[in-house]
Amino acid sequence: LWSRVPQARIELKLGSIGVVAGVLAPSSGGPTTGTTPPVTAALRNPSGADFSMVPSAQARVFWAPELMGETMTIGVSGHFGMEQVWISEPVMPPMTPRVEQRTVQSYAVAADLVVPFKKILTLRGEAFLGANLDGFFSNANYAPNYPNAETVTVWGFWAQLSAKFGDLGLHAGFGMEDPQAPAGFTRTSV
Repeated sequence: LWSRVPQARIELKLGSIGVVAGVLAPSSGGPTTGTTPPVTAALRNPSGADFSMVPSAQARVFWAPELMGETMTIGVSGHFGMEQVWISEPVMPPMTPRVEQRTVQSYAVAADLVVPFKKILTLRGEAFLGANLDGFFSNANYAPNYPNAETVTVWGFWAQLSAKFGDLGLHAGFGMEDPQAPAGFTRTSV
């Protein structure tokens, strides 16, 4: 729901509990290959998700209670999408490899937290688990394991501490992810 892509979304809030859900134009971080679908050619450079012609779905449920006069937020979110990829048969030159089209899924679940302290400090963080999340700036993509394309699963987290002193803001953060390569691949080969 954070992406700057066309989307239809709904937001509901009942007291301190809220829900945001949306259907988004397909998007991924994968390379542009194949023939451009005419639907997206005039709007943006298409990706593998555009070639799937299946919109992405995302949702988030959150609780925003008051804590020491500040509003903290705890949320759980999810994402599901599809991507068309092209994989080629490994052959020795001068043979021409056979190229086949496959559909792979992109999915994720995440938990997030925002805790403000006296309007000066704010702690933010998120933990996530998913697969084929290159569209979210992850290193987890897919492994072209001919004749299939296997998604790379990943888990990770990030945390950020922000301090605001008048017009001056200081931010410190840390994050990591751990992609799990499919059988037969190393982390550096996917």
